[in-house]
Amino acid sequence: MKALFRALLAIVGVLALVVVAGVIYVTTFLDPNDLKPRLVKAVKDQAGLELALNGPLDWSFYPRLGVSVEDAQTWLPEQAHDQTPFASFKRAEVGVSFAPLLSGEVEVEGVFLDGLKLDLKRDADGRGNWESLLQHAADAAESGAADKALPPAKSAGVAMADETQGDAGVSDGAEGMAVNLDIASIQVTNGQITYQDAASGLDMTLNELALSSSNVSPTKAFPVELSFVAEGREPELRSTINLDGKVALDLQNGRHVLTGISLDTATSMPSLSEQSQQLALEIDTLTLDTEQQRYRIEGGELDASLNEPSLGEKALPVKATFGAEADLAEGTATLSDLLLTSGSDLRLSGALKASDITGEALSYSGQFKLAPLSPKAWMTRVGMQAPQTARGDALTSLAFSSPLKGDLSQVQLTNLVMALDDTTINGRLGSSFDASQITFDLDVDALNLDDYLPPQTSEKTANLGTGVTAGLVAPAYAADGDAEVLPVELLRTLGLKGQLDIANLTASGLEMRKVSAKLSGQPGLQQLDSLTASLYGGSLAASARIDSRKTPLTMSFGEKLTNLDIAPFLKALAPEQDDILRGRLTLNGDYTTSTNQLDSMKRNLNGSGDFEIRNGEILDVNVSEKMCTTVATLSGKTSSRDWAANTPLERAQGSFKVTNGVISNQDLALAIPGIALDGKGQLNLPTEAFDYNVAARFIEGTDDAACEVNPRLVKLRFPVQCQGNLSGEPGEWCGFDQKGFQTAAAELAKDEAKRKAGEKVSEKLDEKLDEDTRKKIDDKLGEGASDKLKGAIQGLFN
Repeated sequence: MKALFRALLAIVGVLALVVVAGVIYVTTFLDPNDLKPRLVKAVKDQAGLELALNGPLDWSFYPRLGVSVEDAQTWLPEQAHDQTPFASFKRAEVGVSFAPLLSGEVEVEGVFLDGLKLDLKRDADGRGNWESLLQHAADAAESGAADKALPPAKSAGVAMADETQGDAGVSDGAEGMAVNLDIASIQVTNGQITYQDAASGLDMTLNELALSSSNVSPTKAFPVELSFVAEGREPELRSTINLDGKVALDLQNGRHVLTGISLDTATSMPSLSEQSQQLALEIDTLTLDTEQQRYRIEGGELDASLNEPSLGEKALPVKATFGAEADLAEGTATLSDLLLTSGSDLRLSGALKASDITGEALSYSGQFKLAPLSPKAWMTRVGMQAPQTARGDALTSLAFSSPLKGDLSQVQLTNLVMALDDTTINGRLGSSFDASQITFDLDVDALNLDDYLPPQTSEKTANLGTGVTAGLVAPAYAADGDAEVLPVELLRTLGLKGQLDIANLTASGLEMRKVSAKLSGQPGLQQLDSLTASLYGGSLAASARIDSRKTPLTMSFGEKLTNLDIAPFLKALAPEQDDILRGRLTLNGDYTTSTNQLDSMKRNLNGSGDFEIRNGEILDVNVSEKMCTTVATLSGKTSSRDWAANTPLERAQGSFKVTNGVISNQDLALAIPGIALDGKGQLNLPTEAFDYNVAARFIEGTDDAACEVNPRLVKLRFPVQCQGNLSGEPGEWCGFDQKGFQTAAAELAKDEAKRKAGEKVSEKLDEKLDEDTRKKIDDKLGEGASDKLKGAIQGLFN
């Protein structure tokens, strides 16, 4: 055993001696600077790069035997040396295998680069400065330049002898060494890559770049790990990226295959959210056929976590599986087998094909389909706040499908079929990518907008007064108090243009049919060219204009209601109120206003209009009965007639003006059988207070007289005073104006007294002015003077 032990020690000692002797031999008799010309030539032959090794090459012994250099730079063939280098290094180290050196071969064990800088640029024509490098590398591989780069060395002694020729020449010893480009390890640290695209204006920098790879070979697959921090200015972003996978190079055929790719990113974009966006991408196989300019992704899988304040406090999970292929020679690309999911509910599938992707007329088309889902349930599951709706099962079913087409400026759903709850939507919908123009041509079968509003509290239950006024000036009743009525910032950047047809629409309790709206808008100026609808036996025609280009915004709108059935219309506006009026309404109005708060919008409302009601009834009150009963009482009589419960209304008409939110009417005229009513008054929209005076009188000599009236009472006016607030009870608004009636009755009594006094005077004059007296007056004062004198005396009592 001792002999064996001693033998082993001897063997180890001999091996150690050989290693030490080898190291001493290499470091003593081999100068790494002899490799400079060969390395420069190898890089030029293999990659076409001009390499400058500015610092001396030094031996390194730990952790590996190698040669290192500081301050290395490379230029592309078309670059001048006074330009920014295509690539540069602060420090480069090449580790070589020890044993091959003894036989005159250079076998690269590892490449270690620190402070790598790459300057990548794409010109206005879309050509990158690195493309010539890739082409040269492929050409070199095909011609076998790598095998001819460094022929075997003659001998160390020859190299040493020729060293005296200086660096300017190439020594025979240097020419006698061969370089094997299979690399055991590549390490890059503290790298930086800048990228500038003259065509798109993109300016991006990759900092903290680190690359790690092992067993690098131009013929066998090898692993790669890459990480860096990407920073951009427009848009402002910062993204941390980690990538790993396997790479198989085929330089001769220009076909490279990456497998098992894993990409993880964390991106911050202050313009979107303070929180970072997380993304993980897995690709089974990525094929890069640079020779044929074909590229393919197989087994793509994306897993993202998106943070956006409008989406809620939690991150929105999004997953997608897909395949993709591009043919740059043909200018085509396809996205296939796309399946996008979010949570357990949302499933969007589709495919896309693009053409002229390398030209100026890129276009694409495809088909997408959203499987049925419940938006409310999905939002709840992913942590978003689901909206509360007046109808509990609203927003519980959504599905759509549509072909898609577009280009670099816009995208269109060309044949959209959407089902939202009980509503079906068909047509075309498009948008520019900056959302400055949205176009549409949509047909909707039935839509109840009230179902999607927040549940209404009892305090906000509509009353008849606000309902009627809202019908007259509807656009002013869009919100409460100082709330923003319209999204001004959105209107300033958005243009709406298109046609919307709805077969049956319910909004604010109103049921409309055959609704058709035509819009033509541009950012800052929205135009509703026409809005037509059939409702409650009548028709509506309206138009509007919103100008948000200046502050405050201004609005103008007009409306025309024709032959509207009043009773069901008022019932829809205020279901809890009793019916008070029937008839057919025709209303015309044109209005303007400004600002974007409801209160000030009402205060700034101006305009004018007119209305007419025909063939109507005032319900649950008979004006004729009230007036006839009053007249009978004044005459000392009683009325035994059976009266109808309602008041027939033959006609009601008038005009109105709106001045700074106050509606004024001075010519109200109503006609009921045998009775005429007229009135005037005003309504203050901001305060909802009103003051109105109506007076009624009998019409003499009509066939449809309400009752027999003393001719002397025909002139008597029966006044009604209406005061209050629209938020109050309609039954408390109006009452008999007793004071006004007393004044009118006193005037009538005074006139009657004067009439009776005049009759008595006339009788006395007839007695005194006999024929002789008349003749004397006429002879004295002229013909007819007696009659004029009698008339003048009677006039004193009229």
